[in-house]
Amino acid sequence: EDLVGLLAGRDLYLVQVESLEQVVLGAAPFGQEVTPTLNRWRSESVVFDQVLAQTRDGSSSDGELLMLAGVYPLESGATVLRFPDNQGYTTLPRLLAEEGYRSVALHGDAGSFWNRDRVFPHLGYERYVAEEQFAGGTPLGLGLADADLFDQTLRELDRVPRPRFLHLITTTSHTPWELPARLQGLDLPGDDATSRYLQTLHYTDGALGDF
Repeated sequence: EDLVGLLAGRDLYLVQVESLEQVVLGAAPFGQEVTPTLNRWRSESVVFDQVLAQTRDGSSSDGELLMLAGVYPLESGATVLRFPDNQGYTTLPRLLAEEGYRSVALHGDAGSFWNRDRVFPHLGYERYVAEEQFAGGTPLGLGLADADLFDQTLRELDRVPRPRFLHLITTTSHTPWELPARLQGLDLPGDDATSRYLQTLHYTDGALGDF
């Protein structure tokens, strides 16, 4: 089936879920779905399940350049740290701008993390909303809770004209995988790294479902 142009003019949301591994999709330890929201969407989605990890020293930032600009990582060091002012990329935000889209990125961590406050304007984002610009939030793990990220996104919808491209970068499922007991939605034995990882992904999946 030809999908070209099928969603022309629609809003586009790119949700970058930290540390999401394919193995958790559909997983149900002790009869509990880890990612019920994503599981529901898979039946009506185009799923790419043969993707190889091609990030190096830049980890998440390498993944963003691969996704947004088709740029492979450097042999050593992070591109966004070694060449933060490069403006020669052909990127998704720039291509969408040619179609009239307004592009905004949001992340619940410090704006300087991975140099995003310096790099994202060169990728074609009109605005980058980091932790410092959030209306409020609960510190959790690496940054603010993912529920705060989605709440802030709803606020941005009132400011960004359509059609719009919003790039959301989650943080709660990033190491060290710290989630208070009151936010843990899975009943898992022990408190090892695997259990903590699954709890944070379940939380992020739920916040995405609420959004």
